[in-house]
Amino acid sequence: MMKRIVTAAVAGTFLLGGLAVGTAHAARPLASSVRETVTLHALHGSRVAGAAVFAYSSRTNITTVALRVTGLKAMTVHPAHIHAGASCAANGPVIYSFHPLGGSMMTTTEAGAAGVLRASTSFRGSFVGKKFYINVHTGPTLTTKAQFAPLACGVLAPMM
Repeated sequence: MMKRIVTAAVAGTFLLGGLAVGTAHAARPLASSVRETVTLHALHGSRVAGAAVFAYSSRTNITTVALRVTGLKAMTVHPAHIHAGASCAANGPVIYSFHPLGGSMMTTTEAGAAGVLRASTSFRGSFVGKKFYINVHTGPTLTTKAQFAPLACGVLAPMM
């Protein structure tokens, strides 16, 4: 009889312990993420526009930014950057450069009439509370004032 009571007590302890562990595991918060979309507006009559999606994951502590721009001439090169500053007129330094999808080091638009540019970048830490703006430049380099001129710009509104 005593053996049965001890066995039942041990089984009950494991059962309750399993429930407690299961409950604690289920109560753990999920990895949080924050997303913000920045709209890029045409500058200087360019008709170039687009959007950049900032996505931060607290699990990895990485922000990824995906850029999509339309209205460019097909198969052309356009440098695109994230700058420090709260407005497109800030003339802030380049903080991060976009890299084209597909492996080339040049940010070249896709073939076709749409002239779509797709690029991305990532960096350690969150974008929340930062003052950034994005420029897509005329290109193909930034060596002359005409090439440096931005075709489109968008401002990341500081989130708190």
